[in-house]
Amino acid sequence: MHLIELTEAERLEYLGALIDKTNAFAESISWIDTRDQASKVEYAKNLCDLHTGLDIGMFHRVKELARGVKRSEKLGAKKSYLKYYYEGDTLTYIESYVKTLDVVFRVVYDGDMRYLVPFFKNGMPYPTYIHACKTENGNVIEEWTVEGSQIVYDGYTHFDDGSVAYYFINYVRGGQTPILMQKQGEISADLVWEEHLVTTYSYTSDTRYEYSEIDSSMTVFEWDGKEKVGAKKISFYTEKKNEALIADAVIKSHEVAFFKYKSVDISGLILPESIGVFFYGVSRVDGLAKFMENNPHINHFAFSDASVSYLDEGFFSALPQDTTLVIDGCRGLKSVKGLKGVLHCNLYRTKIEDEDTEPLKLCKHSVYKQKDYGLED
Repeated sequence: MHLIELTEAERLEYLGALIDKTNAFAESISWIDTRDQASKVEYAKNLCDLHTGLDIGMFHRVKELARGVKRSEKLGAKKSYLKYYYEGDTLTYIESYVKTLDVVFRVVYDGDMRYLVPFFKNGMPYPTYIHACKTENGNVIEEWTVEGSQIVYDGYTHFDDGSVAYYFINYVRGGQTPILMQKQGEISADLVWEEHLVTTYSYTSDTRYEYSEIDSSMTVFEWDGKEKVGAKKISFYTEKKNEALIADAVIKSHEVAFFKYKSVDISGLILPESIGVFFYGVSRVDGLAKFMENNPHINHFAFSDASVSYLDEGFFSALPQDTTLVIDGCRGLKSVKGLKGVLHCNLYRTKIEDEDTEPLKLCKHSVYKQKDYGLED
């Protein structure tokens, strides 16, 4: 079964069932430590993206190949790494180090399923993503991670020529914006990835207009709050490596999103009709302070699957009180100091490096590591 062939309602019902199944399975697993019985140990670079080196589907194999992630019996000079324990040919544990030991995954097999169940080093359950994958004839056909009510799902259809059709969805059951992102693509037999249109995320399943560069034509797309005159969402993307974008334009649409740029400078970006701006796989966003000064009405920010080390106290303290902030699958979040009084702050698959959660308690609603912190939660 390929989820893309189902209706959206059927899709979300299926994903909800996987959320319940995965959480229930993890709760049934107790800590058993047999690492001292390992017959082999291997190491690999930890990209700290919560997937690479942990998930084994084709999409993640392509990413490992592209990023030079290889397993070795020697640790080398790595400070952040993954450590794999084997008994014979069977993987039994994975330790994740981010300078120090962060989490230990116990690998549990159940028929055609493999689970990575997270624990602290003392054997207590660790509040992070549970990884699961399902195989058929030696191929991964489904793979997902679950934390609380969120699931990040990969589906694969394998063809006789060795190519694979791929579908991805990031879904939060009961969330204000349940579908954070979904996309589909193809992986060729020689492990070349080709992405099709990224379809929906956040608010809508409306048609999305995509551009690879900014020009004056961006001003012709408008949305009056009731009817689409042009596009409800405008997105900018690149497939080029290390490409930077200077978003110096006036864009009239309900939402604007950027994908995969090495950097995006939004200091000159004016969004008179928008409520939200979204960054997916963008390594750095420059000009945030000037953007917020120019667009004080923007009340929805989302950052996903990239470093957010550039987010600082100045950014958090400048957020309007009616803001919804989503940081999903990101690394490098040093602190949330300065955050106060926003409507929603949802941190998924993301670690606060200083582990200071006090600012989250000043928000009306906030989520971090499956725990509610907000004043009204």
